[in-house]
Amino acid sequence: MTKLISPLVSQEIGLLPVLLRKAINYAGTYSPYYFQLFSQLGLKPGSIMTYTDFRQIPCTTKEDIAKDYRKFICVSDEQIIDRSCTSGTTSTPTPFVLTDSDLNRLTRNEAASLTLAGIGSQDTVMLCCTMDQRFMAGLAYFLGLRQIGASVIRQGVCNLLSQWDCIRREEPTAIICVPSFLLRLIHFAKENGIDYRSSSLRKVICIGESIRQPDFSLNELGRRLKEAWPELSLHSTYASTEIGAAFTECSEGQGGHHNPELTHIEVLDQVGFPVTTGEIGELVVTTLGVEGMPLIRFRTGDLVQLHNQACACGRTTPRLSPVIGRKNQMLKVKGTTIYPPAIHDSLNSVAELENYVIEVFTNESGQDDLRIYFTTVAGVNDLELQVHLKEICHARLRLKPTFFEVSKKEMYRMQFPSGGRKPRKFIDYRK
Repeated sequence: MTKLISPLVSQEIGLLPVLLRKAINYAGTYSPYYFQLFSQLGLKPGSIMTYTDFRQIPCTTKEDIAKDYRKFICVSDEQIIDRSCTSGTTSTPTPFVLTDSDLNRLTRNEAASLTLAGIGSQDTVMLCCTMDQRFMAGLAYFLGLRQIGASVIRQGVCNLLSQWDCIRREEPTAIICVPSFLLRLIHFAKENGIDYRSSSLRKVICIGESIRQPDFSLNELGRRLKEAWPELSLHSTYASTEIGAAFTECSEGQGGHHNPELTHIEVLDQVGFPVTTGEIGELVVTTLGVEGMPLIRFRTGDLVQLHNQACACGRTTPRLSPVIGRKNQMLKVKGTTIYPPAIHDSLNSVAELENYVIEVFTNESGQDDLRIYFTTVAGVNDLELQVHLKEICHARLRLKPTFFEVSKKEMYRMQFPSGGRKPRKFIDYRK
């Protein structure tokens, strides 16, 4: 990970960085989508030299890509090595293609990110996510670990007994998993007399869910993990298929470090202007060095804060806060504006709650409303838990959702429809 400061939007004066100019020129020349866009705007890729020029380019959205992803492909079929796709947790899965060069870039990214989190050649890493179903992240973790020289256990997402059998036999020192899955591993260990704290695991790369508040303190999920297993070192990471790069925490746990060699980042307000450092805005990413499907000014939909002070670890690259919410998932329930992470945090504070799915819908009055489906840990009084859940949501969120207990089988069906690869814990049925 470089220690050079990448240009922040609030400090952008003069010429664009060379890597950014190359990315714009490449996409404008070889991408049918950007070639047409630039032609319509009367822009020549090679003439985009300053940030004023750069901001004339409209942002690219997920919907733009989903309409016809093929228009974003810059290479021939013969050059495509891997055909991945997005997870589809917030929309229909969208294909993404990678060339040999893109796979090398993905490898460099993940090797740098995992090294940043303290993973080295001495580690044995248990990979608890799928590598099939066209999942780019699973492939990226494997490639990065291979480059580092770490030993990899491709365990996947099988049942909890198999997970613990693997931990006992192979003695991994680190695990890459969704943090709520780790919480389930802990519950299983407690129920089955497994001395989990004496196991070999000492590092966790937390994917898919946040473990921190915007001020970098642990949220309820992170707090419960740390209290249950204080020996673990927790590291959060942010990434997406579209950007093919990760923002990963170092040992200081003060946000995901940006790698300016792989992406150019902006944080924009609602009308598309850069926010000042530390203010909340939407993360917008331009991919650098991508050959197959480069993206210019891609709107992630994620609301974040950017921190440009030097990190205590010594690195001076900007750091990304945990995701505060998604633009299209903002809720307004009876006058209260809220984002799903706040609901997740409240529910995760209840130890008796094993799993849940949040549904948002438009009620008969035309307002946003909530239903929450849940399962409990063994031995819990279901009626008392429902009362407690309602009290928690009202006290913390000023919300009164309707709660429904479901079976574990039904919960799995709701979280993994059509054999999905990532659990859906927030479902939006609004009109």
